[in-house]
Amino acid sequence: MRCLILLLFLLNIDTNAQQFRKIEVVVLGTFHFGESNDYQSGKLEDLLSNKRQKEIAEVVRKLAKFNPDKIFVENTPEVQDYWDQVFANYKNGLEPNETTASNEIFQLGIKLARFTKNSNGVRCVNYDFPEFEVSDKQNLKPEQLFNAYSHYLKSKTPDHWEFLLTNPLTKDIFTRYMSKNDSWKKLTLREHLLKMNEPSNLQELAYLNVLSYMDRNTNGVGAEISSKLYYRNLQILQNIYLNMSLKDNRMLLIIGAGHAQILKDMMKNHPLFKVIEVADVLN
Repeated sequence: MRCLILLLFLLNIDTNAQQFRKIEVVVLGTFHFGESNDYQSGKLEDLLSNKRQKEIAEVVRKLAKFNPDKIFVENTPEVQDYWDQVFANYKNGLEPNETTASNEIFQLGIKLARFTKNSNGVRCVNYDFPEFEVSDKQNLKPEQLFNAYSHYLKSKTPDHWEFLLTNPLTKDIFTRYMSKNDSWKKLTLREHLLKMNEPSNLQELAYLNVLSYMDRNTNGVGAEISSKLYYRNLQILQNIYLNMSLKDNRMLLIIGAGHAQILKDMMKNHPLFKVIEVADVLN
């Protein structure tokens, strides 16, 4: 049934203009607000302070003017029920526990959904590889074969931190990016997000997170590792498709900034989407 709805959506053509009706989409690249192994993590220890909460309210008000029909977030569909319950509780005046409250999904996504009275809440579209090792590959389905191949690549993937600091090119770009990132922490949240979403900074993150593995062809599978990481973003876009409807005019994707440039490029090359820059919304 969902596939049928998606097909009907993709065939939804404006008969007067004889062209696809485009959906406006904002890809908001962000750092992870709470504790994270991600080097982009802001780890805002004062996230729940009055000062930071005012900054979050400012960002939410700016995003509310865009008024997205759907708010997509970086968590997997398997935990959709959890965020639905968080949203339902929050609408009834119940705050989540501190761990959930420290997540950008709550601070930006859930708060925006309540502010705009969006009945959809947030929709989880992240993708994680269900990697596993197998001994008999003869009778596996294509998806199972890919997951087994993904497991093999994982075993060949170098430690990301070590790789960033031992490859001369990535070390230079990584060091420069982290210096900028540290300076952004002194800004308001809106200003921080604007800096992070500048095209040159998103391009550096896309390189560091995906393309850099090809520089030294680590373990002879550099392109394969990069293609796996690119594939994850394709699956995120696929999950967005599965959550779209015929009524959607505007969509917001709140995602780790390392994904933002690649997803924006995909959407810019797709006739269904019109990508709106973050600066046009937050300024």
